[in-house]
Amino acid sequence: MSTVIYVEPFDKPIDREALFTATTAFFAVMNMECSHCALWIRNGLLKLDGVLLVDIFQQQAVAVVTFDPRKVAVGDLVKAIYRTGEEICHFYGAELLGQEPAVRALHLDHAGQDHCYGGRDQDDHLP
Repeated sequence: MSTVIYVEPFDKPIDREALFTATTAFFAVMNMECSHCALWIRNGLLKLDGVLLVDIFQQQAVAVVTFDPRKVAVGDLVKAIYRTGEEICHFYGAELLGQEPAVRALHLDHAGQDHCYGGRDQDDHLP
């Protein structure tokens, strides 16, 4: 008999102003084997102060994290991925693939429009 696992998604409002000074980092994530793993990692990253957006691409084993570098460092993001695995008796690893200003990574312009996130309002929540 199999056990059904439900992972409650963690959401927080998007701080659109902070996106303009944020950094987006791309991580290869090891041992992210299912959609539950992806959601646990996403939740663990979003709970960090300074993390603004997280997109997980499970099939490609990639996490895209947009964060305020004044509040959280890349090393903190890697540690959060490792800690998430420890909390559920699973080993996740992460390797930084690269990073760039969020304005470029998310295709933002200063007129208040963004091309990746469909012009969401500031108080909208992540999917």
